[in-house]
Amino acid sequence: MANAGTDLVGVTAIKINLTAKAAIDLSTTKDVLTIDESNSWTFGHAANGMEMLFHDQISVTTDGVTINVRTGATGRVDGFGNAAALDYLKFLYIKNTHATSTLMIGGTANTIPILSGDTDTLDLPPGASLLIQAPSDAGIDVSTGVTLFLDASAGTILADVAYGGDDSTA
Repeated sequence: MANAGTDLVGVTAIKINLTAKAAIDLSTTKDVLTIDESNSWTFGHAANGMEMLFHDQISVTTDGVTINVRTGATGRVDGFGNAAALDYLKFLYIKNTHATSTLMIGGTANTIPILSGDTDTLDLPPGASLLIQAPSDAGIDVSTGVTLFLDASAGTILADVAYGGDDSTA
């Protein structure tokens, strides 16, 4: 029998810290770019709150894989054996671990509202990753648009997929 999680805390982040330099005449100029989009998460239904966490390395072929983030209908369960029951997606992380093939997000059967249409795609080149953070109370509403579709440009890709959210707002 599965046990419900009783606490979920942590951070998701996009951190960029780059410095470009150029030597001109008697000095060296710098252009510094610093971006810190960190979100601290607590257990609950409010802004920056979530109660469910799912993560897996998924084998994706050219036939594609459909992940139902709401009901766990495709066998996705959390670390305690609970099937997904999300209404609100708070973060989504996808990484293409393949060295040469492109991982396609979206297209056929994709209904999570992260792309402008059900058939639009986003291509993740080899080694690339995507992190979407939606820390507001309502996050990304997946109560009706529940499927995430992944497809491989060639062969089989192991995709790292993690997402979290909750089943109601505050």
